[in-house]
Amino acid sequence: MTSLSYCERLTSAEYEQQRHGVAHDALLRLLDDIVDDVTMTTTDRRRRLLQVLAHTALSLSPFQRPFLQVNLG
Repeated sequence: MTSLSYCERLTSAEYEQQRHGVAHDALLRLLDDIVDDVTMTTTDRRRRLLQVLAHTALSLSPFQRPFLQVNLG
Protein backbone atom coordinates (compact mmCIF):
# COMPACT_ATOMS: atom_id res chain seq x y z
CA MET A 1 0.00 0.00 0.00
CA THR A 2 1.34 3.44 -0.92
CA SER A 3 1.19 6.32 1.48
CA LEU A 4 -0.40 9.59 0.51
CA SER A 5 1.60 12.77 0.56
CA TYR A 6 0.35 16.28 0.25
CA CYS A 7 1.99 19.39 -1.06
CA GLU A 8 2.87 22.09 1.38
CA ARG A 9 0.87 25.26 0.89
CA LEU A 10 2.98 28.27 -0.10
CA THR A 11 2.30 31.90 0.46
CA SER A 12 2.12 34.13 -2.60
CA ALA A 13 5.50 35.62 -1.72
CA GLU A 14 7.12 32.16 -1.44
CA TYR A 15 5.58 31.12 -4.75
CA GLU A 16 6.88 34.23 -6.53
CA GLN A 17 10.33 33.75 -5.01
CA GLN A 18 10.50 30.13 -6.21
CA ARG A 19 9.11 31.04 -9.64
CA HIS A 20 11.71 33.76 -10.20
CA GLY A 21 14.51 31.55 -8.88
CA VAL A 22 13.69 28.73 -11.31
CA ALA A 23 13.37 31.13 -14.25
CA HIS A 24 16.65 32.84 -13.34
CA ASP A 25 18.48 29.51 -13.13
CA ALA A 26 17.07 28.40 -16.49
CA LEU A 27 18.18 31.63 -18.15
CA LEU A 28 21.68 31.29 -16.73
CA ARG A 29 21.85 27.71 -18.08
CA LEU A 30 20.74 29.02 -21.49
CA LEU A 31 23.48 31.66 -21.43
CA ASP A 32 26.04 29.01 -20.47
CA ASP A 33 24.87 26.79 -23.33
CA ILE A 34 25.25 29.65 -25.81
CA VAL A 35 28.75 30.45 -24.54
CA ASP A 36 29.79 26.78 -24.69
CA ASP A 37 28.39 26.15 -28.20
CA VAL A 38 31.45 25.62 -30.39
CA THR A 39 29.38 25.41 -33.58
CA MET A 40 28.59 29.15 -33.48
CA THR A 41 31.01 31.87 -34.40
CA THR A 42 32.09 34.33 -31.73
CA THR A 43 29.99 37.04 -33.37
CA ASP A 44 26.89 34.83 -33.38
CA ARG A 45 27.38 33.87 -29.75
CA ARG A 46 27.77 37.48 -28.65
CA ARG A 47 24.71 38.49 -30.70
CA ARG A 48 22.57 35.71 -29.22
CA LEU A 49 23.71 36.47 -25.70
CA LEU A 50 22.78 40.11 -26.14
CA GLN A 51 19.39 39.11 -27.62
CA VAL A 52 18.59 36.94 -24.61
CA LEU A 53 19.61 39.67 -22.21
CA ALA A 54 17.62 42.31 -24.11
CA HIS A 55 14.42 40.23 -24.03
CA THR A 56 14.56 39.21 -20.38
CA ALA A 57 14.56 40.93 -17.06
CA LEU A 58 17.72 39.05 -16.15
CA SER A 59 20.14 41.27 -14.31
CA LEU A 60 23.74 40.18 -14.20
CA SER A 61 26.05 40.98 -11.36
CA PRO A 62 29.30 42.78 -12.21
CA PHE A 63 31.07 39.41 -11.88
CA GLN A 64 28.83 37.83 -14.55
CA ARG A 65 29.09 40.66 -17.12
CA PRO A 66 32.70 40.25 -18.30
CA PHE A 67 31.85 37.29 -20.56
CA LEU A 68 30.25 39.78 -22.97
CA GLN A 69 33.56 41.60 -23.44
CA VAL A 70 35.99 38.67 -23.51
CA ASN A 71 36.87 36.57 -26.51
CA LEU A 72 34.31 33.75 -26.62
CA GLY A 73 36.21 31.77 -29.22
